[in-house]
Amino acid sequence: MRKYLENKIIKSVSRLDLDPDDFRMYFSNPKADFTRFRRQSFSDVVKVGLLSPGSCMKENLRHCLGVGSDRPSASAYIQQRDKLGVQAYRALFDHLKDPSEEFTLVRDKYLLVACDGSDINIHPNKDDASTLMNLSNNPNGKACNQLHLNVFCAVPNGYFLDYVIQDHREMNEILACEQMLERLAACPDYPLSIITCDRGYESYRLMMRMSSLGLYFCIRAKDIDSRSISQRYRDMAEEDGLMDAIITRKYTRCSTVLRNPGSYPDYVYVPNNSINEFIPATRNPKGGARKGRPPTVDYFEYSFRIVRLKLSENSYEVLLTNLPETEFPTSDLKELYHLRWGVETAFRQLKYDDCLSFSNTRKKVAAIGEIILSLIFHNMCVSVMIAFARKQFRRLENRKLLYKVSY
Repeated sequence: MRKYLENKIIKSVSRLDLDPDDFRMYFSNPKADFTRFRRQSFSDVVKVGLLSPGSCMKENLRHCLGVGSDRPSASAYIQQRDKLGVQAYRALFDHLKDPSEEFTLVRDKYLLVACDGSDINIHPNKDDASTLMNLSNNPNGKACNQLHLNVFCAVPNGYFLDYVIQDHREMNEILACEQMLERLAACPDYPLSIITCDRGYESYRLMMRMSSLGLYFCIRAKDIDSRSISQRYRDMAEEDGLMDAIITRKYTRCSTVLRNPGSYPDYVYVPNNSINEFIPATRNPKGGARKGRPPTVDYFEYSFRIVRLKLSENSYEVLLTNLPETEFPTSDLKELYHLRWGVETAFRQLKYDDCLSFSNTRKKVAAIGEIILSLIFHNMCVSVMIAFARKQFRRLENRKLLYKVSY
């Protein structure tokens, strides 16, 4: 079965026929790149990048193109590859992504999307300050450079829907999540989505953004004893239900809410230096009354659920969600968040099974291209596996034991 799937994947890649005119605007020199008849076409360059086994360039070319006099040299391939910019790889990802893929749906109508990020090591370069990483256990001063890969992954299938690649020094997972949310909401081909995020994504701004786009979310937060969103609602820890929060930039005239949080549990203060376009800036920042008028307080009313799950005697997990309680009670939310682990499995497969951890380029743009091509190849593998698993299930659904398709 493994050899059969491997041949199916290789045939899927070999059948790729890409027209360079569809991507010409993204080439380094749009007027000249991939216009002449050469030994390597645009499709050949992409196929070698997809099927590279993670060895040196000569070995990759031998593995993909075989042995013969018509095989291009490593330098010739690198010259052709360097004609592709970051936007060309982005266009390739969008072009080869299949929006009609039959994903496994929750309740047969919700697409479960996991948002997560992972660091990718690239070739050391001390002159690239944006990707240079400071190591605590580095007595010899060895350089280490990293890119941060943020993804939207359809779980439990492990299909990558979108990505954002950031430099290590400019890493901002919440901002990357917002960019992918905008693109996901603008795509009409996907069913209604539920976004699941791990700790580190808890933010009023991110939750409000998802709600404004018509998306559901389930975000893991820190417990009520830590400094997080759930700390404000620690007095409601035994209650599971809807929380009506009134979020404002300024409390009241004499900061009454700030001094008496127990009397105002539904008021949440967000400082002016916190970026959140949903919360209006107060027109009366000092809280004093204007001539003959009461003090003006601008606020934003927002509703969500805080669910505190007991794992053991002294261990709890807190989930923030806007899913309706009638359809997703507490017990179902625990299993729903457990499915998010599929993105961790997809990252492991991407890094080691798809050889993303074995980069063979010193150029930053080429390294980003290798990451994107690995995402494309992973999606092609997952598509073949999903189709094969459905076919096997239809054929063998009456058997007591079924084969599990392994990546």
